[in-house]
Amino acid sequence: MEDVAHETVWNPRWLRGDLRKDATGHGSCGTGQTEQNEREEGAKSAAGIPAPRDPRPSLPSGYSYRPLPGNSAIAPTVSVVIPAKNEARNLPATLSSLPDWVHEVVLVDGHSVDDTIAVTRQCRPDVKVVIQPKTGKGDAMLAGFKACTGDIIVMMDGDGSTVGGEIPRFVAALLGGADYAKGSRFSHGGGSDDITPARRIGNWVFSGLVNLAFGTRYTDLCYGYNALWSKHLPVLNLDCNGFEIETVMSIRAAKAALQVQEIPSYERPRGHGESNLRIFSDGWRILKAITAEAIGPARHVGRPGTAPAPPAARPSESAAPGLISVVICAHAGERWSETSAAVESVRAQSFQNKEVIVVVDHNPALQAALAAALPDATVVENREQRGLSGARNTGVSIAQGDVVAFLDDDVVADPDWLKFLADSYADPAVIGVGGHILPSWQEPRPSWFPAEFDWVVGCTYRGMPEARLPVRNLIGANSSFRREAFGLAGGFRNGTGRSAAGQPPGCAETEFCIRLSQRSPGSLLLFDNRAVVRALVPADRCRFSYFRARCYAEGLSKAMVTASVGVSAGLAAERRYTTRTLPGGIARAVGDLLRGDWSGFGRGGAIIVGFAAAAAGYAEGTASRHAPPARHRPGV
Repeated sequence: MEDVAHETVWNPRWLRGDLRKDATGHGSCGTGQTEQNEREEGAKSAAGIPAPRDPRPSLPSGYSYRPLPGNSAIAPTVSVVIPAKNEARNLPATLSSLPDWVHEVVLVDGHSVDDTIAVTRQCRPDVKVVIQPKTGKGDAMLAGFKACTGDIIVMMDGDGSTVGGEIPRFVAALLGGADYAKGSRFSHGGGSDDITPARRIGNWVFSGLVNLAFGTRYTDLCYGYNALWSKHLPVLNLDCNGFEIETVMSIRAAKAALQVQEIPSYERPRGHGESNLRIFSDGWRILKAITAEAIGPARHVGRPGTAPAPPAARPSESAAPGLISVVICAHAGERWSETSAAVESVRAQSFQNKEVIVVVDHNPALQAALAAALPDATVVENREQRGLSGARNTGVSIAQGDVVAFLDDDVVADPDWLKFLADSYADPAVIGVGGHILPSWQEPRPSWFPAEFDWVVGCTYRGMPEARLPVRNLIGANSSFRREAFGLAGGFRNGTGRSAAGQPPGCAETEFCIRLSQRSPGSLLLFDNRAVVRALVPADRCRFSYFRARCYAEGLSKAMVTASVGVSAGLAAERRYTTRTLPGGIARAVGDLLRGDWSGFGRGGAIIVGFAAAAAGYAEGTASRHAPPARHRPGV
């Protein structure tokens, strides 16, 4: 950091000669050179030539030069963006290497399944954690840029290959007049212990193509260690989501006439795990990006200073929840043991800042018994219409938490359930989080029961995300929402939730989530695969008759949802499910059958029957909605 202080406080040319005095007061130049300079100055004085004016500030006699501390040389604020996916073992080394004068660190989590977020917060409690909306390095970088508030943005990798000790080089280049400081492993002073021969050749080819097409002199095109002034981000107009992000930034910086300076950088080997880079697929993306920039349509690349300043990022300091209220809805005394187990699983959570609310659905005797048995929980009666929707609305109305989480009365949560839900709320754009619901079969799972239809027993099913990703809707048995979500969208719609009487209509959560997204378009509903609960599947739900009836009821419910939010929104996820997930399930069943597993025949048949039953229910629900009212004879 002392090098930065030298170059920013003093002109580097002033750091020669008598300014660098040793302990004896002599300069660092040789004695012979000093004597020659004195003879030349004496000759000029004798000839009447005036001595040139010294531009340096006057220094007191006996002055000994001492560089300023590094932090006093940094006037602009510096934000560091680190995209990471399953880098819990590598991040401690990266984070500990950052200079202490860094203004903020933005970690963009790419839906990790390890403890990436927890480790990051342990190493650096002030970190900003952003959950990237989709996938890909470019998507992660764009999400990180939006969260940055610093004057300078430094981009690093989270795999341990880049170290924070090199940040002063990038910052010094920007302070010295560069617009974009581009790391290079192949310029003089750089190097790499991680690059393979194939990647080296590909980088050389791509750099040559870009230099030829755009008149640049880049030595390294595909390196993730870079820095720029944040005011230039709008000029680059970035719109890519993959590993081509560094290539596109370098090309558009040249097209926008930004001052680009390459900074020698040494790439360390990845600490742990495998790289997410795929040579051929990512190389093809980079080649397509270069071609598009060279011969494709105009990208509206501007010039420095012509673009408006980027919008201020939303503050994330208060995004993480303080108190989480857990609402458990109960209705039947026969489920006493299951309800007690659900409450106990919440008591045992590693996330301690919580309250438990049990809402009993129009059953005063059960409400009194539970209130006596659960003195540390708030037990109340459903104040609205009978059914799950009314019970949940009642729970929301008395909840005190920043986040309201829902757990069914026949579901138990893993000990870290609330902790992982709270982690996902670190991103202020996230308004709702749900997780895995695994079936706990009371009897052995029927061999004919397809995993694609686990939603029949209230669980997550094959076809749902396998990592943390945004989704259209959450499943109610394992769902949570920020308190303000209910102010934006209202409560759950009565008549759509399940009740104790008759064939239960479902999809209350689906309808609520779609309505919430329509009224808060910028918000995210996130599926976090780490937040796990386990739902009891009793023996009577293992019968084929229940399977068929539940599929039919789902079709009826979908008709109600589309009547509320529209067909396009109400069936958006179902189209993908019916065109991809179900055909894939049938193909797997046929494959199992060909390998001699006769249960594959039952699973394939169940998929067909289940789809037909749901379609019939949807058709009947839609027809009854559009049917004209029956005419009554006078007097009847």
